[in-house]
Parts: sequence; structure tokens; C-alpha cells
Amino acid sequence: AKTLREFQMSELEEVVKVMSNNISIAGQYEDWSNLNEVFKSASNRPSLEFSALILESDGISALVASNPPNINQATIDDAAESPLLISAPFEGGQFKGTVVILGSEEFTQAEITRLNTPLQVAMALILLAVVILYFFLSFRVSKPLRRVRNVAQQIGAGNLQARTDYDDRIWELKSLNDALESMRTGLLDQRKTNEALTKGMELEIQRQTKDLRKTLDELQDSRNLFGSVIESALDAMIIADGKSRIVEWNRKAEQIFGWSRDEAIGQTLSKLIIPDQHRKAHDQGMTHYHATGHGPVLNNSFQTQALRRNGEVFDIEIYITSMGNGNEEIFSSFIRDITESKQLASDLEQQRELNAELLNALPLMVTLKDRDLIYSFVNDRATEVLEKSPEEMIGQCEADVFDTDWVEESAALDKKTWNGEDTQPTEYALSVGDKVNHYLIGRYLISVGKDNPTSYLLTYGFEVTKLKAVQLQLQSALNAKDAFLATISHEIRTPLHSIIVLAELLNDPSRKSEHAEFNTNIHSSSRHLLSLVNDILDFSKANAKRLKLTPAKTDIEAFFNGVSRIDTGSRSELVTFEKTISGCEGIYVEADATRLSQVFQNLLSNAFKFTEQGEVHLRINGKVEAQNLLLDCEVKDSGIGISSADQEKILQAFEQANSGISRKFGGTGLGLGIVVQLLQLMNSELHIESAPGSGSSFSFQLALPLSKSAEHPSSEQSSHPTTQHDGLRILYVEDILPNQMVMKAMCRPLKVNLTIANSGKEAIECCKKGVYDLILLDIQMPEMDGIETLKVMQTMPCFQNSNPPVHAFTAHASDNDKDHYLSLGFEGVLTKPLMPEQLNEILSKYSTDEHKDQA
Repeated sequence: AKTLREFQMSELEEVVKVMSNNISIAGQYEDWSNLNEVFKSASNRPSLEFSALILESDGISALVASNPPNINQATIDDAAESPLLISAPFEGGQFKGTVVILGSEEFTQAEITRLNTPLQVAMALILLAVVILYFFLSFRVSKPLRRVRNVAQQIGAGNLQARTDYDDRIWELKSLNDALESMRTGLLDQRKTNEALTKGMELEIQRQTKDLRKTLDELQDSRNLFGSVIESALDAMIIADGKSRIVEWNRKAEQIFGWSRDEAIGQTLSKLIIPDQHRKAHDQGMTHYHATGHGPVLNNSFQTQALRRNGEVFDIEIYITSMGNGNEEIFSSFIRDITESKQLASDLEQQRELNAELLNALPLMVTLKDRDLIYSFVNDRATEVLEKSPEEMIGQCEADVFDTDWVEESAALDKKTWNGEDTQPTEYALSVGDKVNHYLIGRYLISVGKDNPTSYLLTYGFEVTKLKAVQLQLQSALNAKDAFLATISHEIRTPLHSIIVLAELLNDPSRKSEHAEFNTNIHSSSRHLLSLVNDILDFSKANAKRLKLTPAKTDIEAFFNGVSRIDTGSRSELVTFEKTISGCEGIYVEADATRLSQVFQNLLSNAFKFTEQGEVHLRINGKVEAQNLLLDCEVKDSGIGISSADQEKILQAFEQANSGISRKFGGTGLGLGIVVQLLQLMNSELHIESAPGSGSSFSFQLALPLSKSAEHPSSEQSSHPTTQHDGLRILYVEDILPNQMVMKAMCRPLKVNLTIANSGKEAIECCKKGVYDLILLDIQMPEMDGIETLKVMQTMPCFQNSNPPVHAFTAHASDNDKDHYLSLGFEGVLTKPLMPEQLNEILSKYSTDEHKDQA
């Protein structure tokens, strides 16, 4: 009985371990149905009084299953003292608890009874024999009975190995001994049978335990492999049950959605990763699947949107499969985040569209061809020029689309370019509508992609019809400039020749009688050279839009009365000059008299130059309208005339009607160009009427505002007679010796106190030693120019005390230069060359008593 009890205890411990392991495995997969099956199959044993499954959650225990069903916690507590009450803990997935079993005492007693019945029968027989022997011994066999008693005691003690010795002379003892021997051998056989049965049961339990452990190991290996596959997947893998509850959640899912595995397990898909706007469709789809067994999204890859933990909705690509697990459906989802790839695709599409738009917006023909010279792209300009649609060209080669003479040459150039040969752009004449335009076509190879580059032949073409016309115009302009440079060189060298040669002859004592004539010619040549330089500067300023008008109150009648003939005097007897002026009497206007005089001087100079005999007539007709004086002006001559083809030409810069004009009559061709620019500033336009041999008429209209000033200017220009300026202290700063000599010569009759400094540094030393009434400061000097010299002077205390006016003395005569010098602190700007009368006028300003008092 003790051995059987120990065996039963071992069996109960093994059973409860097996139940605990099976329940743990089922719990890891959260398979409740399988959990119940494992529990029931393990607890349906006759050797068990009852079995119970207790779950623990958050420190609370609850009995969730038992066999038989009427077992409660009180029943378990009542059996707590029983040695047959065995328990084992389990933990799997979300399930954690204890398995409790109680071995059946009745089963144990029944087994003991079943095993001990033969022994009990034998004991009864022994007792009977003992009684018989007792009586027998009472008579004559007490000693044999004691021997029999000893045998019975050995059998009762379980010693069944030794045979019974007896005295066969007594029949009763012999029978009793035979019975004891039979009982001993029976018990011995039963013991052997029981031992064999027990050993078989132990072997069977060991075999089943080994198979069970092997199965558990295989299941664990399979689970580990499955887990490794899931965790190493490049896509998020989510497994959900039929109620959309998540049962598996891999590492990639954690990265994509932001939820950890522990947080995601047990949650529903719709609440965790499906955006609000898609949840209703998801729930309807699940309902439809459970009702029909079909789902449109199963076993198909499709794109949709998902929800991250931070609330971000993003694009995904998902593939869903389903499989059965017993009576329950399991759904596996493979999810890929396509936000970046979708954005990249969108960016690439936008870039492609942008590239196409850029190519279409180009004023060039652009086409792309592949290795087989098949069109793969044609821009809008190419389709417009070639008069073919993209559909007609893309996918075709040139020979299939065009039937023209240039196709063969173009294909040959394409092949050369593909072969790496250098090909030059080629000009083609292409018909566009009713016009034939010239296009320059070029080609080169391009490669797209880094790892696997794809090559294309890019052909470009642009219209050169206008470019060729512009080129011709540019060449014509360059030729005109070359002619102008030749002319201007001649015009400059001619007066310079007179000045230089006559200046040399002035040094010859034998030619003193001719000095007056020499001086007159030098003066005339110098004036001509100065006029030429002024014309060039004026035209340059006009082209740069820097030419400005300075209107002032002007007596218009006196102005026109002062206009005289412009002639060299050689033809004064052959060419007469007439003026007809009307409607200008007593009228004062706001006008730039200098620029207006320049207009008439150029027109009259031009008229006298090209009139060898006849007359030059100036006609002026004025009329007052509202607040303006309207002037009709005309300069008419009886000269050589101008053809209609040359009339527009002569109004341009550097142009004359033909090269023979400049050779015969001289001139630079700038005069009329300056007139046109000045009249534009005056809101007027020059008109020409002429024919070869019939003279020319140059006319224009002007609208000059009437002056509102009450003061009338003198009809004669104000002038200062040459006077002496005794005691006027002048500092003249100039590094060029001839210019110093000119200044000395002009100042000698004026009786001024002139000091000459050869440099800026010398001028500063002079200011330290003396006080001056006027300083004339050259701008361009070596080492220290005029601007630097003035800045140093302005910091000197002696200069600040006397504060003499400083005039810039320069050859830079533009308005911008003058404004710049005045902004630096110069009192005024004197432009080279400075004439004696101009110097006298300036000195008169600073030799007045008022100025001397201020000094």
C-alpha cells in the first residue's frame, strides 16, 4: 500500500506538470478554446478527485474552470491538508495562474483492495488453519503449529521467497502447509504481476512524458523560427484574430506606428492604426467577410492610409491574407510605409513636368532620340516649326516622319554624334507657313542616371534669320564706325597739323611778317578742334541719356537776331544767307539758349557745307497759343540734295550719305545726329525734304513755354571788360608746365598776384605760408590728385580761418562730374580750355569790394 501511494503521488506530480506546460503553450497563443480542451483532456482521469484552473490578474485570483464543474475555492481549501492535493503554476501570453488537482482516495483504496484481495483470502485461510492447528496443537501438534505460525507470520510480513518446511507425517499439517505454499506462490505471482504492471505504467508515463517534451521542444523551435521571421521582416507584420484584436506585432510595426509590442497586443486594429475616416469602411468590410467568407481586399496589394501614435496620417501599401486556426479566423497583414516613396514619385513627376515645361518654354527646338534614333521627346517649339504633332513624331525616326532633302544628312550627323565624333551645328532652311526661315541645328549626347545611365541624343535648333539680319546691321554699324574713326582721325589731324606746324614757324625770326596770319590760323584750327571734341562729347552724352536741358528766360527775338551764317568765308560771295523771322517780337520764353543755338548752328553748318553756290535760308514763324510760343523752324539750302534712300541714314551716328561726301566736304557725320537727340529732348522731331540736285529742307516745330518772370534779361550777353584786378591773390595748382605758362600769360595783363604750385603737396605748403582769395585746383595730378588735396586743405586750421573758394579745374566736363565735384566741397568747376574772357569774368566775381571785405 505504501509503494502504491508513492507511485500515485509521482503520477499526480507528473500530470499536473504536463497540464501546466500545455496550458502555458495555449496561453501564449491566446487560444482559449485550445486551453479548455487541454484542461479537460488532462483532468479526465479516474485517479483524480477533481482538478481546477485558477487565473491571476493584477493580484486577484479567480477559479475559471474545474472538473467536475461544481468545484469551488472552498472545496480546494478543505482539501488543503491532503497529501494528494498537488498544484503547479503556469504563465503563457496574457494568461497566468495555477493548476490544482486532488488525487482520489477511493481510487487508491480500490486499487489496494484489488491488489490485496488474494492476500486477504489467504489470510482468512491462514486464520482458519490457525484455528484448526490451535485445536490440533491442543491435542498433538503444538510444535508443528508453531512452525506453521511462523510461516504464516512470514507470509503476513510479505516474505514470500522462502518455501515452507513441514512434517508430512501429519496429514492436517501437510494440507495446511500445502495451502500456505499455494498462498505464498499465489501472492508471489501477484506481486510479480503488480511489479510488472507498475513498471509498465512507469515506462508508459516516461514514454508519454518524453513525447510530450519533444512536442513542446518542436513547438518552441517552431515558435522561435516564426518569431525570428516576423522580427526580421522588412515590412510591418501584424496578426489579428477574427475580432480585429492584435495577437502579433513585430519590430518593424513598432518603428512604423510608434506603439510597442506590449502596448499593441490585445488592441483592436480600428482603434490603434486605422484613421477615423476609414474605420467605418473597415468595420463594414469585416462584417461582410464574416457573413460571406469573401473580402475584396484579401490576397491583394493595395494602398491606403494609416495612423501613427502621434496622430499623423500617412500612406501605406498593405497585403492581407487569412487562415483558419480551429474554429477561428486569423488575419495577417504585411504593411509598408510608402510616404517617402510616394513623395519621391510625386517629386519626380513634378520634376518631369517642370523639365517638360522648361523645354517647352524655350524658344529653341528640342528633341530627344534613343540609341535607335527614335524620337522620345519633342518640345512645343519643334512641333510648331516642323509642323508635326508629338504623336506623329514620338516613336518614329526622322525618315518615317519627314520626306525632305535634309533627312539623310541629319541622320548621318546623328550617327556620328552617337559614335563620339565631333559634329558642328548646321544651318538649314525650313519652311514655316509661307515663310522660309533659317535655323541652326546642333546635337550632343546626354546621359541620365548614375548607376545605370541611359543615353539620349539631344538635338537643338534656333532661328538665325533675325540674327543674320542683326549681324548684317552690326557689320554695317561697324563699317560705319570704322569710316567714322577714319574720318575723325582726319578731322583731328588736320587742325592739329596746322597748329603744330604754324607753332613751329612762329619760332622762325625770318617769318615775323606772317606771325599775325599764323596766329589767326592757329586760333581757327584750335576752335575747330574744340568744336569737334564738344560734338563727340555731346553725342556720347545724348546716347547715354545724360544730355540735359537748362531752360532760362530768353528773349527769343534777340536770340534769332544773333544767329549768323556759319561758313569758312571761301564761298561767301557764291552763297548768300537770308533770315525771315516773324511772330517773335517782344516775347520771352523759357528755353536752353545754348542747346537751341547748337541746333541751328549744326543745321546752318550742314547747309553751308553742302551748298557750293546759291543760298541758305533760315525761316522762323512764331505763334502764341495758350501759355506757349509755337515755332515753325526751317533751314533750307540750294545745295547738292539728298536721295530718299540716304535721308534716314544721315540722321544716324557717324553716317554720311556716301564716303565721297566726307572726302569732298569733310565733317564727321555727328552734326545731324546731335540735332536729332537735342530735338528729342525738346519734344520735337526733324523732318527732311530733299532730292539730289534740288537742295534740302530741314524743318521742325517747337513749343516753348512763355516766361512768367517780370524781369527782362538784357538783349546783349553780359560781359566783363578786361580789367585789372590788383592785389587779387590766386593759387593755381597745375602739374603741366604748358598749362602753367598759359595761366601766367592770361593773368599778366590782369595785374593779379598769381602763385603756381606744381603738385598737391606743394599747394598745401603754400596754404600754410599764405592766404589766398581764390584757388584753382587741377583734378588729375600724380601722387596726390585735386580731390585728395582739397580734403587735406579742409582740415587745416589756416585754411578754415580764411576759407578761400576752391574751383576744380579739369577737362572732365560732364554734368555728373560737375555735380560730384560740387558735392565734395568745390565752389565751382572750370572746364578746360578756359578762355581769357572767361577767366576775367570769374576773377571779377572775387575782386569786388564785398568779396574783399569777406576775405
